[in-house]
Amino acid sequence: MSDKSISITFDTETVPSIDPEVHARIAEEIQPPGNISKAETIMAWHAEKKPALVHEAILKTALDGALGSLAVIGAAVNDEPPVTFFKDSTEPHRHEAEILREFFAFLKDAYNPSMHRWPLFVGHNIVGFDLRFMFKRAVILGVQPPAFIPFNVKPWDEKVFDNMVMFAGQKEWISQDKLSRALGQPGKGDIDGSQVWPLIAAGKIVDVAAYCADDVEQARANYKRMTFQTLPAVA
Repeated sequence: MSDKSISITFDTETVPSIDPEVHARIAEEIQPPGNISKAETIMAWHAEKKPALVHEAILKTALDGALGSLAVIGAAVNDEPPVTFFKDSTEPHRHEAEILREFFAFLKDAYNPSMHRWPLFVGHNIVGFDLRFMFKRAVILGVQPPAFIPFNVKPWDEKVFDNMVMFAGQKEWISQDKLSRALGQPGKGDIDGSQVWPLIAAGKIVDVAAYCADDVEQARANYKRMTFQTLPAVA
């Protein structure tokens, strides 16, 4: 029986809801400020202000595991090249369950439960976002995950290494781009998180998958720096 531990560095790209009922509910909940009382002012607010507010609220559902969807999952085992899970579609919501099944199968192939040690899950803000989002989507879609995924853990649990928490602390926040640059990496390229959904809607999910794979690479490099597996170049 092997006692060799493995690390799984991963990242997710999520997209907002396309459900018309969700959109209608959001629109209904967004109402004029209470200090507006004149009928003509209210009408003007609905025409001029509300559409942008509704659009912004819909985009924010990409951060809500109860409403948004997983579009791309990227992962790397130990020092192996990242693997991405996605379907070449402008509507990844319709393929989400299949993407989850493929990712979970990948994890099962990578990790044998008979090992002495649990796998270490590595990433940026994975405790606060990626793991919880993935768990919610698995529950909603009825896709059973492997039992060894540490969905419900505290940031300091030995089963995870959350780069953001380990560097900034539990009550602070740092972007992966800023952390990568601080640790000598180039940071993000031409794509950032705000462009994920527009790119997918434009038929460029392959570019988003490449962006996700790069995030995995950077998260793994940051993890190695913070655990002193690699050291900065001496000037």
